[in-house]
Amino acid sequence: MLRVLATFVLLLAIALPAAGQTITAKELLIELGFPAEVEQQVLAGMLVRSRVEPTTDRELAAGLLFFVRVPPAKLAERLQDGLLISIDARTKHFGELDVDSGVAQLSSLQLSSDQLRLYAHAKAGDDLNLSSTEIAAFRALSGQPAASIEQQLRRNLIARVAAYRANGLDGIAPYERGGGKQTRAAEDLKSATESASAFAAALKKHAPTFFEVMKSYPKGKAGITEKYTWQTYQALGEPVVILTHAFMATEGDAFVTCQRQFYVSRGYNVEQAVAGLLPADGGTLVVYVNRTSTDQVSGFGSVSKQAIGSRVLASQLEDLFAKLQSVAGE
Repeated sequence: MLRVLATFVLLLAIALPAAGQTITAKELLIELGFPAEVEQQVLAGMLVRSRVEPTTDRELAAGLLFFVRVPPAKLAERLQDGLLISIDARTKHFGELDVDSGVAQLSSLQLSSDQLRLYAHAKAGDDLNLSSTEIAAFRALSGQPAASIEQQLRRNLIARVAAYRANGLDGIAPYERGGGKQTRAAEDLKSATESASAFAAALKKHAPTFFEVMKSYPKGKAGITEKYTWQTYQALGEPVVILTHAFMATEGDAFVTCQRQFYVSRGYNVEQAVAGLLPADGGTLVVYVNRTSTDQVSGFGSVSKQAIGSRVLASQLEDLFAKLQSVAGE
């Protein structure tokens, strides 16, 4: 549920132009409502949390502001080379997906014995995030060897990539929960994108074309750079399979990107992270917002569970980004 964003490696690029000019770090902080003293605190190395309100009763939300003592271009290069993956041991496997290739590119994806049992007995519920079609495909493999189950999972993942690539958020199949209930993760991503936060307002104002891509992908994607990846991650002791779409563009020395986990195999539903990388004092000021959807905080006591979960998420992100601060310039 509380998976730390392990693939911030993809948080690279899009500038925030304002009336033909690149917005400065100071201007953005003022626009986001930070007090004047925050800039100096952050430039001195402090990680500052920003209060981010959830958009649904399933959402955990965290915002962070921090400084890395390397310029944005160098930070982007190091992140692209896999810096955060190297400092987060919970990522077990990671690879780029060629959207025009098939299941062979997922040949290294293997399941533990516990995972195999779950998929072999796939059903609607909370154990796995599966659509009705995916459940039926696994149930048709009754009595088949482990290799057949793993191959079906690979086919499911490639099918989800193809559906999302063709139809964006509308291509994300809902998770069957049983009793006629579904989790429509696409709706959570839409809510995360259309949030009423100051950061979303800044995106709408300074990067309206990119914001439209966030809402309407694949419409309007000309001019952006995008990447699809898969990974296995150890979340709260459980292996999780994740599909991620990162889309980006660049202009000048300031950067921002959207990274969207549009499929997660279990534990939580989806995640969307947006970050701005702006030049400041010879380094990079990072403004980061994470919204993670999980059924585990919905229902009775949701407000309390969300508050606790969001604080834990922010704390975990702080630990990761503190490591980033210490090693980025090496």
